[in-house]
Amino acid sequence: SDILLVGGSSQMRGLTESVVARLGIQARVIDPFSAPGIYVGTPAETLVQEQAAALGIALGLALKEPMARNFGGKR
Repeated sequence: SDILLVGGSSQMRGLTESVVARLGIQARVIDPFSAPGIYVGTPAETLVQEQAAALGIALGLALKEPMARNFGGKR
């Protein structure tokens, strides 16, 4: 299994390599907007492509309540 890096700090130069070297586990930066069902149309498309990793936290928070309603979790 991999460690998935997301958020603004995931863009730090050398972070992925450092995680792999220290923990011996593969790590990679993910783009949360590449998931099926998440559509980003123009005009925000360029911004989202450039800042996808940093916007992952906002995306998770935005999805938190709808997911809680759909799957019976806490809000």
